[in-house]
Amino acid sequence: MARNNPEYLKEINEIIDSVEKSQKIKFREGYNPNCKCIKLTLDPVEAIPRPFVFYAFDIQEGSPPSRISYWYYDPHSHHDSFSPKKSRQKPIVFIHGVGGGLFCYFNFIRKLWKLNRPLFLVELPYVSLQMIEDVPTMEETVREIEEMLTSRNYSKAIFVGHSLGTAVCTWMFKEARKRIGGLVLIDPIIFLLHHPNVAYNFKYRIPRAANEVYKYLSKHNVKAHMMRKLDHGSFLFNTHWEDKIIADVLKCCNSRRS
Repeated sequence: MARNNPEYLKEINEIIDSVEKSQKIKFREGYNPNCKCIKLTLDPVEAIPRPFVFYAFDIQEGSPPSRISYWYYDPHSHHDSFSPKKSRQKPIVFIHGVGGGLFCYFNFIRKLWKLNRPLFLVELPYVSLQMIEDVPTMEETVREIEEMLTSRNYSKAIFVGHSLGTAVCTWMFKEARKRIGGLVLIDPIIFLLHHPNVAYNFKYRIPRAANEVYKYLSKHNVKAHMMRKLDHGSFLFNTHWEDKIIADVLKCCNSRRS
């Protein structure tokens, strides 16, 4: 395709020149058929179906397809909705990662609930092992989260994201920074995404042990459909650069984690 398109060919040559200069190497002329490239949004989707029983729990007749859904908790709901105490508190917006949805975060959500402040639990059905084909774009997701906050009369919130949820937090930071009252990133995936080993390990690496879940998630249409087939699942939309981050940063590390 690139050979027949002068613009693509020019861009490829510029990339090659840039790599050669930065790495101080020189590629040989010609085409090497043994070199295979990784095309995140162009490679075929490798997915296998789950047993029908698995899907049966997710089928709800008459339920419209949803892009994002959320649960809302207000500890002051029994008081006047315009109480001074409530107006001073920014809500917490938690966005989960790839897996089984919010259910996997039960203990963490319980701790958030004990903080006794407004809480939004955003669920992304398209990465929660649900039968969803309509995956929203970055702009659509940001707009829906903004509408979620506006519907409850909040202008800002403290966003907490885990894993893939940190990518959604990044979308909010890029497109609706005025909504960010604080940002907590747990196991963030938004840094150094331009490194080639990230894409390889995340989607192409063959698992070698039973505890490696790469194969399960990628084959069961979770990452395959969301991250590989769709353009707006590209890593380019999720990456975040050091010079763009918020000035005040606190890094925390769990010493018990191997």
